[in-house]
Amino acid sequence: MNLKLEVDRIVVEVVTLAGDRKRTTFFLPVPDRVTSPSTSLAAQLNDTAVGFLPCRIAEHTSLIRVEWIAYVELDPNQIDWSALDQAGAIAKAVEFELVTGERISGNLMVEGSEYAQRVSDYLNRAPKRFVLLSTDSAAIYVNQQAVARVRLEES
Repeated sequence: MNLKLEVDRIVVEVVTLAGDRKRTTFFLPVPDRVTSPSTSLAAQLNDTAVGFLPCRIAEHTSLIRVEWIAYVELDPNQIDWSALDQAGAIAKAVEFELVTGERISGNLMVEGSEYAQRVSDYLNRAPKRFVLLSTDSAAIYVNQQAVARVRLEES
């Protein structure tokens, strides 16, 4: 029996905790208002019930363990920035030093007025596995478990 499900596809660069970079196409469930109202990449990455995400790496269909992902880099046009604006997100300039040794600088999108003043409050208390960092050329979902150190940029 061969079942085909309707999915949305999103092409990204995935960097693993081992430091490997892989061009990946994630298969995301098509939104269904009843069973899965939020099926964006961010929602899937941050859903603690999701352990593996279906994807295509090279020519192989795979399941990738979400916890194994250090970060996901995508075209900034694939982000709904207006939804972040409506949620009152504030950009805070930071540099993440990752456990891979890599450093990523950009604007951490801090969501929620209770976290607006301090990056540490957001990173310690926000219920997110992956936080959004914006740069001039990319949007990056960074796994908080991959962050070894955060340096606050002077504004």
